[in-house]
Amino acid sequence: LYGGDDRKETQNILVYVLENCLRLLHPFMPFITEEIHSKLPGTKDSIMKDPFPEYEENNLDLDAEKTFSTVINVVTSVRNIRGEMNLNPGLNLDLFIRTKHDHETAILKNNTNYINSLARVSLVESGLTVEKPRVSASSVCDEMDVFISLEGKINFTEEKKRIEKELKKIEKDIIVLDKKLSNKKFIDNAPPEVIEKDSQRKKLLSEKQARLRIHLETVDLALP
Repeated sequence: LYGGDDRKETQNILVYVLENCLRLLHPFMPFITEEIHSKLPGTKDSIMKDPFPEYEENNLDLDAEKTFSTVINVVTSVRNIRGEMNLNPGLNLDLFIRTKHDHETAILKNNTNYINSLARVSLVESGLTVEKPRVSASSVCDEMDVFISLEGKINFTEEKKRIEKELKKIEKDIIVLDKKLSNKKFIDNAPPEVIEKDSQRKKLLSEKQARLRIHLETVDLALP
């Protein structure tokens, strides 16, 4: 991205994508797209003379899609851990990833700079035999195990209090929803969408409760 052939290739892809987006938008935004199109390198005629983009299966790059998906999923997993562990978004973290396949390891190693930059981490190690750090938060990403080392990153005593407080609130909310959803009168009279909304909320709360309990075990492990 920063120099040589990669930089040129990236620029060409960006121009190609922008050009096709402008063609797609032109029927709805003719003046703006015409103006932007006229500034693109190599442009001579009006965008109206360009063919409308068509789907071309030969242009699919499944390897590129897999790489993009893996990088984005790892970054998302790290951000979710930050949120659940209340970690400062600007704090640089040590990341460890245990993979199940060699091709996943290759993707991670070839895209370490992107992962480090987008997730604000240092990818310390990735591979089939990566060990989970003793005190760490974890997440499952596709078939990979993502670990964030917490040593020296948080105040474990305060974090324990925060998690316990949040767990108590979640437990109360679940009890309220349980009573509501087990009430025959409510089930018989409430609109289906309301029942579905409450059921989904209970499901999400239960999932968050399970994750927080795992995090609490991690915090307890770090305390003397």
